[in-house]
Amino acid sequence: MSFDTVPFDTVEAICDPKRCPAPQALEAAFRIAEGNPEFDTELAVLLTAECSVEKPNFGHVERLLELLAAIAPPARLYPTLRAALAHDAAHVRQKAALLLSRKVDNPEVLAQLAADGDPRVRANTVQALWGHTDEASRTILARALEDLHHRVAANAAYGLFLLDKEAHAARLKRFVKHPHPRFRRAGAWILRKIGDPADLPLLQALVEDKNAEVRGSAYAALLALNQTAARVAEGKLVV
Repeated sequence: MSFDTVPFDTVEAICDPKRCPAPQALEAAFRIAEGNPEFDTELAVLLTAECSVEKPNFGHVERLLELLAAIAPPARLYPTLRAALAHDAAHVRQKAALLLSRKVDNPEVLAQLAADGDPRVRANTVQALWGHTDEASRTILARALEDLHHRVAANAAYGLFLLDKEAHAARLKRFVKHPHPRFRRAGAWILRKIGDPADLPLLQALVEDKNAEVRGSAYAALLALNQTAARVAEGKLVV
């Protein structure tokens, strides 16, 4: 099917959120894909080209990712997601992780992404699994907790916390007492992310840490937890 025959004028148009609303763009993409099995590959080429410029159009990037997540077979979606999850722009990585959490339920694709050589890909894949309760996600989170990169391990720890909020203390202590400052700093991030004033005692060692960055992160977490504790005391928040 020629691109010129597509509704909304051109494929370029359906990839532009300002020219074509998402529902119509998805409808057009499905219609094209029915007649052109390689259409997702062509969209992936457009996405690669958009992401390769110094200042990508994030609206176009988001739309292309949405279309690919909707029409691409999992095996062909993997390289696209992998590239987006490793992109230099945090906005692109976050969008890819969000789409991964919503669209991809293929354990093999998730396992590949979670074992990728780039820690950004692993970390964003793990983040995309937050709130997922299936066995494949649990397995990936448990493995990622042992990752040598602090961000991957911290994202896994938070994901496991969401699955079992009563068993997180031991995992937190591993971060708080870790010999590497990046992991201790990640521990402060987890404590802030969880936001439970009952965890304030765990922050004490980090507030007094010999590493300035760890102390800074711990202090920010301490302020956040103290604010939460104050709101609980005022009856404005239930934890």
